[in-house]
Amino acid sequence: IKPLSTGGVFGLTFTTDYRFLNDPPSGRFGVLNPSYFTRMQFGFEQPLWRDFGTEINQIRPNFPGSTLFGAVSGRPSSSASDGILISRLRFDQSRAELERNVNFLLLNVIASYWNLYAAYVNLYVNDQGLRQAHMAWTITKEQMQAGRVDNSQLSQALAQYEQFRGERMRALGRVLESERNLRALIGLPVEDGTRLVPIDTPITYPTLPHWQSALNDALNLRPELLTARQEVLAKKMSLDLQKNALLPDLRLQATHTTVGRGSRLDGNGTFIAANGEPVTNNALRSLLGTHYNNWTTGLAMNASLGQRFEHAKVRDARLALVQSYLHLGNLEQKAAVFLGKQYNQVIETSQQVEIRRRQRVAQ
Repeated sequence: IKPLSTGGVFGLTFTTDYRFLNDPPSGRFGVLNPSYFTRMQFGFEQPLWRDFGTEINQIRPNFPGSTLFGAVSGRPSSSASDGILISRLRFDQSRAELERNVNFLLLNVIASYWNLYAAYVNLYVNDQGLRQAHMAWTITKEQMQAGRVDNSQLSQALAQYEQFRGERMRALGRVLESERNLRALIGLPVEDGTRLVPIDTPITYPTLPHWQSALNDALNLRPELLTARQEVLAKKMSLDLQKNALLPDLRLQATHTTVGRGSRLDGNGTFIAANGEPVTNNALRSLLGTHYNNWTTGLAMNASLGQRFEHAKVRDARLALVQSYLHLGNLEQKAAVFLGKQYNQVIETSQQVEIRRRQRVAQ
């Protein structure tokens, strides 16, 4: 059996029936005994209405089958499986999900890197504050020994110095914690005796990305949007498949059969037929002689009445398609809103950098 991409089937069958009677009839009702009946049949069947065409058969989960040859193997017959095109969409969705996970991992690695950079900057600031607090305490101590200040002022300087020591200790803890987070994301051991120190510095010059280009990239490249668009295509194919079930099953069928008979499967013997002529008793040779040919061709149609179940499946598929369109529109709106928020943060942060720089110069 050879299934065709258009939903049709071409098949070749060969059978040999053997019969041996212990008490065969004789006289006018005598039969050939033993008897070999060989039969070779070529058959072709093609749906002309329902299940017709390459497109619908790439969507179907299984082959349409055949009334001539029965069930046609080659694809799972379970209704839970998907056709070729829908399976390809599922594969693309899985790949888009993998890309989304990789993007999230990359984003987390970048964020962890800059968190570690900020933790080192914070540690540096606390180191500077600790040095200044220690210097202030030393100066205040010398002034108290000279009688210029009292013990309360020295105690205040010492308390400030101890406060900076605690802040510096917490800053060091944030550095180690940020480093552990980065190590976990990039697959390094939690501790190997070395420190990860960022060497790249953040961009401080003003950055103004092009809004329309960024929006187009977000709508075209975000993996969740690609997955949602592929889901719309899958729902559209499912609707086409349910509409196909509403069509009558009209099939073109054609067969050509060659039959051979004899008392043996080999040899050159003959026997006298009913018409008095000698006929070969080799069933295979009789088959190849094409003396007994038979052919049929015709149309067969099967149409169900009512089709309540089929119409319900069509309505369900339409609702699923509408839901997929609405879900896609919702995701596109969310992507645009999220991009606008990030766009504003980029501009705001770049301006804050300049403001903080002027503040530091002034101080």
